[in-house]
Amino acid sequence: MVSVEPERSKLGIGQRLRMMWRMTSFRLTLIFLGVFLIFSLALVVVSIKTVNTVIQREARAIINEEMQMLRRVNRRGGLPLLVRAVENRSRAPGASLYLVVGPSNEVFAGNIKRLPTEVLQKSHWINIPFQYELLDIAQRRRPPPRRADDQRFDDDADTLINAPKKRRTAIARVVFLENGARLLVGRDFGQPQRFR
Repeated sequence: MVSVEPERSKLGIGQRLRMMWRMTSFRLTLIFLGVFLIFSLALVVVSIKTVNTVIQREARAIINEEMQMLRRVNRRGGLPLLVRAVENRSRAPGASLYLVVGPSNEVFAGNIKRLPTEVLQKSHWINIPFQYELLDIAQRRRPPPRRADDQRFDDDADTLINAPKKRRTAIARVVFLENGARLLVGRDFGQPQRFR
């Protein structure tokens, strides 16, 4: 008896796929491939979330240590010593984010040139992305005090600063000090070399 099966070379792509789908080994291979891809994707997502959690935990610990040290400096020597300490720390390569704001919103020291005003309104942790601009190293010499509610701290003040604004992800902590000043210490997640 002669088989009436069409030659494989004459079959179209659709017909070939239908023939392959009828084979159990092909269907099992696709199922295993799908399961493998799902578990691989889940592993990647869990790994990324775990690394992010570890980085945030380390950043919080570093910020808390720096905050405690700067609060001790403030208690020991008042605002002038705190300003000097923040100026020294903010000039270091790879420095954290620092800002000392007085009771009437004048900026005494720090390496942040622009910051949304609502960030400094209460004592809290800031875990959401916020726009800020770092001072250039040349600008970190002691500038005259400026007010935190000055336009330079307003998100919409594009006219005062020509550099393009970049949205950076930072974690920061704001604390109200005994003398009425506010202290911000933070870490930028956009620059991973700071976490070494």
